[in-house]
Amino acid sequence: MRALISKENKLCILWSPKAGSATACEIFFKYCGNFDYKKHKWIHNARIDYQKTHPEIYGIDYRHMVNKNKYTVLQIVRNPFSRAISSFFYYLTYCENNISFNSFLKKIQNSQLNCDSGEYHACAQFMIDSLSGVIKIENITSDIERINKEFHILLEALKYDEHKWENNMNKIPKKYHGSYENFIDKNSIDLITSIYRKDIEFFNYSCPWKIS
Repeated sequence: MRALISKENKLCILWSPKAGSATACEIFFKYCGNFDYKKHKWIHNARIDYQKTHPEIYGIDYRHMVNKNKYTVLQIVRNPFSRAISSFFYYLTYCENNISFNSFLKKIQNSQLNCDSGEYHACAQFMIDSLSGVIKIENITSDIERINKEFHILLEALKYDEHKWENNMNKIPKKYHGSYENFIDKNSIDLITSIYRKDIEFFNYSCPWKIS
């Protein structure tokens, strides 16, 4: 489940895979302060443990609960264009390691990834439209400052870096190494725009690179 919820703090933080999920978890745990997440070697093990030990929250439809009880509902998001490339790297590592970026995008478009974890890490970011605020991972410091002022809370602009993606690059064929911008062309822009149109429009994103 891509949500961490605190009844005591009336706070819900949402995220998507490959969009700062570990950062979202650490921001939540650091702020709420009533769960020893650092005893876990990996932040997502802490998240799973927290969710398992709070059945009163996760055994019901959390969307209804947070809306009904007027929680502050925040979502951490990432530019869909750079996120698509990050999802591609995940797919190369764990699903199929010899496929072009555009072929990967076409598989998403046609629901043909045939890899559960790959599908999960390439899913759309849009979850609910009744958000209190959005934190863009690219603008995390300024966005959290704005959120703190608006909702009178004290979130920290943390960036969880215990599992940097660069550590996994040795699992990916060298022909795929390079800057994100190198993966983008007009075809991939069109595919990403089609696949993630709701994310692009709802979270107000555009392609960060100029393609000639």
